[in-house]
Amino acid sequence: MEYGKGVICMRVAGIDAATVRTGMSLFADNKLDKYELIDLHRDKNADKRIPIMQNTIEDVLDDWEPDLVCIEDSWQGRNADTDKKIAYIIGAVMAYCNRNNIRFEKMYPSEWRRKVGIAQGKKKREELKQASIDYVKARFGVDVSDDVADAICVGYAGCLNDDELF
Repeated sequence: MEYGKGVICMRVAGIDAATVRTGMSLFADNKLDKYELIDLHRDKNADKRIPIMQNTIEDVLDDWEPDLVCIEDSWQGRNADTDKKIAYIIGAVMAYCNRNNIRFEKMYPSEWRRKVGIAQGKKKREELKQASIDYVKARFGVDVSDDVADAICVGYAGCLNDDELF
């Protein structure tokens, strides 16, 4: 399959990665097909939790067989330790995609929000999380947590070219 501006992938996975709760989505033939929350909040030890999260994400991707994986990129708005731990997960997903010849894209939150049409302005983090929940409810008709809503939006943004919505 050829990729580039104006080309929409057949199977796009979206990931909102975190060490505790990771949201994932899959778009197939430009429609929301699946979504999932990987919830590891019971394990308080991040050093044990991160490899479990990495492996679980890989298991889901093995099952879903995406053509493209889009992941929310770590940004420096939190503390450095949190960014570093999320970068471990992003790196594992990047390596997985490389090993499996799957196209991989990182998107900053401002980028995927702009692509799907969520206004940002000077909204606080909680307002932006609610905006993605509301967007997913209105656009796709599903009630999901903020982690899954963000993953759905990331996946949807990966399906979009720069000129139009599908």
